[in-house]
Amino acid sequence: MRKLLVILCAALAVAQAAYAAETNQNVTLKYAAYWGGLPAGDIVLSLQESAKTYRSNFTLESKGLLKNLMRLRAQASSDGVFKNKAPQALAYQASASRRKREKKYFWNFDPKAKIAKIPGDRHEDARIPQALRRDVIDPLSAMLKMRGFLREAAAKKDLHSLENKVLALYDGKRRFNLNLGKATEVSEKIDGREVDAISVPLSIETVAGFDADDAELWRNVALHALFSKDRSHVPLKIVATTPIAPAVIYLKGGCIGDPPCAGKSL
Repeated sequence: MRKLLVILCAALAVAQAAYAAETNQNVTLKYAAYWGGLPAGDIVLSLQESAKTYRSNFTLESKGLLKNLMRLRAQASSDGVFKNKAPQALAYQASASRRKREKKYFWNFDPKAKIAKIPGDRHEDARIPQALRRDVIDPLSAMLKMRGFLREAAAKKDLHSLENKVLALYDGKRRFNLNLGKATEVSEKIDGREVDAISVPLSIETVAGFDADDAELWRNVALHALFSKDRSHVPLKIVATTPIAPAVIYLKGGCIGDPPCAGKSL
């Protein structure tokens, strides 16, 4: 379940920027995660954006059975700049704790070499070759890339243009691609409400940094992201289908304005 939540949250981070794109303001979104129909965690995503720079943040607090078993907590942040309206991550850091054990991941981007590097890590090239770390983005900055894809599709009035788009991601440990499939319009019940949405299938392509078990898990998770059909393209829901049980993350609320979310409610 812990690894599946990581996959879901990576997909959600990519999706989150759609709403921020429309408001052009600081945005905080709050999500609930479920595993097999049982509460699994609370997630908060935020984006602070100006014309030239951005900072995004992510937190996950486990709850219910998952909290009792693992006491899982995760957080991540990404800082970057916009070049020709495209996001360029400059620094990424993340941590995940399970009971008393904590793992940290981070990297900085060398704008001259166009390569992501872990400061002081002499073994990084052996794990993830430089060629695979060139022109990559982190999972949180990827959400801004998704924004561009959604804008293009909306401008063309052609959802099929999202198909075969690829995001090259690096989280400081793993290098993977997030591939977009053929988007369709659907009607979906979310948090008791029937809404019109855009369904975007996602698939994960493992590239480097995975052990055999992790690679098998990531490859065999079918993901679908649901966005609202209006101009804001709010990310409403992420669904992961697995052989064991479905996992779901859906939007519970949020607000527009400076932290700690004192502005307009969504």
